Amino acid sequence: DESAGESQSTRQNDSEEHTDKIATDDESATDDKSAKTDDGSAKKDDELAKKDDQTNKPEGVARTESFFIQNYAQLLNWEKYGLRITVPEGAVPPSETIEVAITALVGGEFILPEDSELVSAVYTINVSKPLLKPVQLEIQHCVSIETPSHANYLSFVTSSNDQSPFEFQSVDNGSFLVGGRYGSIHISEFSLWGIIKTIKELILPASRLYFAQPLYENKRLGREWQLMFLFGKDLNAIKVYMKDEFNRSKSDKELFFQFESSNGFIEIVTNTENCSEGWSIRPHQENPTQVSQSIIDIYGRMNPPCFPHCRFTITATPGSTIVNPEFKHPVTFRGTVSINTVFNIVLTM
Repeated sequence: DESAGESQSTRQNDSEEHTDKIATDDESATDDKSAKTDDGSAKKDDELAKKDDQTNKPEGVARTESFFIQNYAQLLNWEKYGLRITVPEGAVPPSETIEVAITALVGGEFILPEDSELVSAVYTINVSKPLLKPVQLEIQHCVSIETPSHANYLSFVTSSNDQSPFEFQSVDNGSFLVGGRYGSIHISEFSLWGIIKTIKELILPASRLYFAQPLYENKRLGREWQLMFLFGKDLNAIKVYMKDEFNRSKSDKELFFQFESSNGFIEIVTNTENCSEGWSIRPHQENPTQVSQSIIDIYGRMNPPCFPHCRFTITATPGSTIVNPEFKHPVTFRGTVSINTVFNIVLTM
């Protein structure tokens, strides 16, 4: 009987242990399931929050970012969205921190100055407290500036409107460097800023108009040419002079221009190191060659009139193993305002 009792007690204990194990396993499974459910809910909440942010983002807003500045020189570098702000030392009062909130806009109701178009994003810039010094604002634009005259078509614009539509006014004291992709300006007013390009057709006053007439002369058949530019104010007089002095030369289409500044210079620039295979170009004067406005005027007043000129010798190199049968080469004009800032030389052997 004692053995039977012990056996029954052992079976009861085993049964209780088994039951406890099942209960423990069920609790663990329930906890795991609950954890997975919570984790899934958290991910779902994150996705919904992101979706809600995108849904609630105002139309035309690419991004909003806040920066915090203190009483030392700082660069707020937001190049991903095309903007940089340089804050000088002393712009923030000592022991203070100021928030700079910037919003990049890629669309909206913008009223621009006449005959212009945006060539940058528009930025809303706000500060939590006034600054003690101006800051340097740099905005990225999409214009290729190849000569100083190209920069004349760009300008900063600003608007102080609090709500759409935003009416912009041009600001004259911006800087746009040749080869650069950012314009820069010092500002103390924080509002909406952007960059525009003037698209009005270039109309030059006739009284300030000058001409450059290209001429080709074949010195050695299929091997050497001379390129000459004649400069003057009277195109008809240039044509007569060409006929009398260079009747065997071939003329190309004349170019017209205006000097960037009074008593300025026109510079003729060519890259002598970067020519078509088997060809060379050599200026007869220094490179770049300069011709002054005053010299053109003096020559033009002579009787009969005369015209300053500059010359280049173009050669298909003898003995070259590889010679491109066609020579294409750009000549760039600097110091002028014109739609003709580059002249392309094209010759065939």
